[in-house]
Amino acid sequence: MSVAQGATGHSGAPLLEIHLSHRIGSLPMQASLCLSGERSALFGPSGSGKSTLLRILAGLCQPRDGRVALEGRVLLDTAAAIVLPPADRRIGLVTQQPALFPHLSVQDNLGFGLRHLSPAEQKARIDQPCELFQLNELRSRWPATLSGGERQRVALVRAMVRQPRLLLLDEPFSALDGASKKDTWLALGPYLQQHNIATLLVSHDAAEVWSHADYVVRIAEGSVTAQGPPERILAGERMRALEQFGARDAVEEAR
Repeated sequence: MSVAQGATGHSGAPLLEIHLSHRIGSLPMQASLCLSGERSALFGPSGSGKSTLLRILAGLCQPRDGRVALEGRVLLDTAAAIVLPPADRRIGLVTQQPALFPHLSVQDNLGFGLRHLSPAEQKARIDQPCELFQLNELRSRWPATLSGGERQRVALVRAMVRQPRLLLLDEPFSALDGASKKDTWLALGPYLQQHNIATLLVSHDAAEVWSHADYVVRIAEGSVTAQGPPERILAGERMRALEQFGARDAVEEAR
């Protein structure tokens, strides 16, 4: 088993504890780690198990053996036959595919997970992020009439209005252009901080991870291979990027 252990928070209790043994087709997946920061990332190539790990955390996939705890609260323990349903985990998930309900308006999609709240409470939860992410003009529309980027923003807000403790981001901004992606990240940060929502980002984009994570877990072939601050874990990617830019500058000068 590949074992990697992150530092705990000031209280001594990690935000997230993960101990898993699983199989993705023919790929064995084994990992044990603790995350305590509010902005973490899983970094690695496609097919390394990053998305599967998020699905396990969200309760959409059950590992062969494993234990998951969020701030000490056990969400999954196969040995003790504990498997909390997704709705009880205080974990939100946003993937590359928005997966909006096609028969519901944007407004009803946003309020779908808030039906236990009063109309006034639902309105309070939805209004602020709709303003932040420029969804007010879309609230009466249907998912089929939205662009890919608009659907992605709706999916993001739908996950956030439930105010989870942990928000899992599985490359959710891949459908956005550079300017829209930057604006979304700028709006996202203050909202997450205000509502005490930690994030775990999945990406194979070193620049995105560097910009939006304080702690990085590198995954390859189903196992954790390294973890730590981005300046250490992503040092190789940074050097390669600098070399590429340097080579490009040299070509431009030669012209």
